Amino acid sequence: LAATFGTIVLLHELRGVWRWVFAAVFVSVLGMAMVYAPLAFNTKTNGFNQPNGLSLDASKHLNLSSPDDAAAIDWLKTVPLGIVAEAVGGQYSEYARAATYSGQPNVLGWPGHEGQWRGGYIEVGPREDDIRRLFESRNWDDARSVINQYDIKYIFVGNLERNTYNLFEEKFRQLLPVAYEQGSVTIYVVP
Repeated sequence: LAATFGTIVLLHELRGVWRWVFAAVFVSVLGMAMVYAPLAFNTKTNGFNQPNGLSLDASKHLNLSSPDDAAAIDWLKTVPLGIVAEAVGGQYSEYARAATYSGQPNVLGWPGHEGQWRGGYIEVGPREDDIRRLFESRNWDDARSVINQYDIKYIFVGNLERNTYNLFEEKFRQLLPVAYEQGSVTIYVVP
């Protein structure tokens, strides 16, 4: 809006040859801008020839990039609703994948996003540290207190959790039943 207003003012105020010079430059820039869109369209969309086909399924990429996660998430879609503990990380990333694609709630996925949309970080509180404690603690009572505090039903352990935390998985394996296991993903259920 400001550029439009400025253009009108300049065309009105400029006199003589400067008015024509400005008009020529303006038309040239506008013309280049109008040519860019149609020429870039094919490049930016890869000619609509996606290597894996077109789809409105936002989780389709998981089948290629992380098939074990995709299969575990498909399993999570079939079980009763319950809070999932999974790795916590940055917004617009692979974090929160289990909750995002299965529809199951999680303790926390993208802390920055939560703070942004809730107008602050009061609700987020110590959740990120608590999930870290759940995955890293060697003490079962410490982990159990996090499970009880957030009423966690499923603990999702995949490569992302292993790469994000100094994971001590043995406590889960010893004290919780394995509800799902395939490839690199194990889901423990809290009875």
